[in-house]
Amino acid sequence: VHWVTGDLRADLMAPFLRGAAELWVLAGKILGPEVMAEIALAEVAPASLAHHIAEVEARLADLPNSSAYVFLDSIQWQVPMVRMPWGRV
Repeated sequence: VHWVTGDLRADLMAPFLRGAAELWVLAGKILGPEVMAEIALAEVAPASLAHHIAEVEARLADLPNSSAYVFLDSIQWQVPMVRMPWGRV
């Protein structure tokens, strides 16, 4: 992430980090927490990314790990759909 944020305009930093946090958390939901734990976040990203990751993790805490998340474009649009009570009448 550092190679992108180093030259990123200041007004784009927060939106970029929010998107990177979504990707990070969804990767963890797909690969499992043990895989993500092997990556030293502080070595690859600005310290502020951890805050964004915590926010996304909190929003998705009730969803199980699944390879299905590889198909999601954004938690903003698709996670509410995942939570829909499809089986209820």
